[in-house]
Order: sequence, then C-alpha cells, then structure tokens
Amino acid sequence: MDNCKQLPRMDQSVSTGPSSRASSVIRKQTVRVKGVPLKRDAFLVKDQAFLVSGGFIKTASLGQVNEEWLEDIEEPEEVIQALKAAPLKVDILRFWQRIPEIEAKYNYYKEWRDVAAIPITDYKDWFERKIVPQARNKIRKTQKFGVVIQETKLSDDLVRGIMGIFNQSPVRRGKRFWHYGKDFETVKKEMSLELSDSIFVTAYYGNELIGFIKLLLADRYAMIVLILDKTAHRNKAPMNGMIAKAVEICDQRKIPYIVYTVWL
Repeated sequence: MDNCKQLPRMDQSVSTGPSSRASSVIRKQTVRVKGVPLKRDAFLVKDQAFLVSGGFIKTASLGQVNEEWLEDIEEPEEVIQALKAAPLKVDILRFWQRIPEIEAKYNYYKEWRDVAAIPITDYKDWFERKIVPQARNKIRKTQKFGVVIQETKLSDDLVRGIMGIFNQSPVRRGKRFWHYGKDFETVKKEMSLELSDSIFVTAYYGNELIGFIKLLLADRYAMIVLILDKTAHRNKAPMNGMIAKAVEICDQRKIPYIVYTVWL
C-alpha cells in the first residue's frame, strides 16, 4: 500500500574486548533458520538473552536479525562489561536504537537502516487522509466481493487453511519457498511460536482462507511476521483489506506503528 513511511534505525556495533568486570550466564537457546531449529550459545544479561553468532569474529545481539528490534538495551555499557567477562569470547555487541528515536544517543559505531512502517494515529484518519485513493478503492473492493476480514485465533482449521496457502507453489519470487510441503504438525508448531504476543488477521471468501497476516506485538510496534494470500483470489485485494484491519487493531490497542520489515 502507498502509505509506507521510511523511518531510519541505527544499527550500532560495539567492540567488547577483554575485561574482568561484571558477569553473565551462558545457556543454549533454540533459534530457527528458514524454519530449521538450531542451538546457539546465548548470554543472559539483566534478564535479556544475547545470541552469539559468527565464526572467527563473534557477535552478540538480542535475537536474530529480524528480532533485534523487539527490545531496547537500556544500559549498553553494563551489557558490554558483562560480555567482556563472559566465559566465551564475544567480540562485538550489536543492537538497535529503535523508532521513533532517530537521533543518535551513543557514540558507538553505527549504521543507518530504513524501516518500512505505518505510523498510526487513528484508523479514520489513516483511511481518509493517509492512504492514496487507489488503496482506499482496493479496501472497498475487498468488502464488495464479500471477503470477511477479521482477527482469528489459531486453530486446526486455520492451520489447514495456512497450509493451503503455503502449498500453492514450491517456488515464490523465483526462489524455493521454504514453507512449501510442510506437514500439519510442523505448520501448527511454527504458527504457535510467540503465540501469546501474536495476532492472526484472516481473509475468508466463503469458507476458504484466501489470505492471512501474523502480527507480532512488542511494546510499541506490531510487526508483520507473515503476510500471504492466494494468487487465485488477488483480484479481491485481500492484502489491502488485511492491512486495513491490522491498522484498525493497532488503533484499538494504542500501538503507534505497524512495521513491515527492515530494508537491508
């Protein structure tokens, strides 16, 4: 949709170096790389888990690349000291300074990244003033087709509908689609990840699921983790209708941003 606002974020890297100050607790944490669970070293510092990645140069960060935006590091110097004293070598600490903070707070090395985000005041203002007429027309088109857009709890029926969307083609955008061909239990397990902090927005045409969004809620963002539709029903503009519903939900919950993704 054409109401996307680019908001910069700072990706900051700090060399940890050796030190005898502070301490941290090491543990193994499961991460998923293209759906495959892997065990990675993690350090627990002030109730935050920092995953360690890399070969010769070890980098610590709050989760995987698309998860780092979920938390702030309130006292980075304390974290640095804890990582310096860690039982395993850590060379670099990487963390975000998240939107809406766009002025540098620290003197560390930093890189700017653009984030695709919808700033939300209220749904009526967004629908009437923030989006272009073509987007409004597509949302109305979804309604005219009788597509039902709603918030839906995860269930076995929803999982089966999601599998139908996953299994449309083994190739997506010219690349192997890694959700294709997964069995029911795998899809259910993956959709259940972070379920207590997630919302599913669905588009049904009759009894058929023709699109869904998984929204992951953080303190001041809702991140679109997955957004997919059925190609056979794109003439009904389910994507537009689902994004409109996501904006409405965030308005109701007083969440000021929907984040699409990071533009790397």
